[in-house]
Amino acid sequence: MAYLENVKATLSPENQARVNQAMSGLQSLTASSASSGTRSMTGALEGVKEASNAPVDVSENNVNLVKEYMPQLKQLFAMLQ
Repeated sequence: MAYLENVKATLSPENQARVNQAMSGLQSLTASSASSGTRSMTGALEGVKEASNAPVDVSENNVNLVKEYMPQLKQLFAMLQ
């Protein structure tokens, strides 16, 4: 998270808001992973798969953000493991 904070300082206000959104998502993922005992991204994705039967309202904007930032998130998770 500190890395993202450092990078965020050099970005435009719009991109800073996007980094804040990504950080919120990472914190949510970390919190849910810690509470369920999940220790890897694969385990976290399994939890998402299990929960996919529940109806979820996901905005198109959120889907686009995930598509845009997924390569960077994968790299970040790889560094954290």
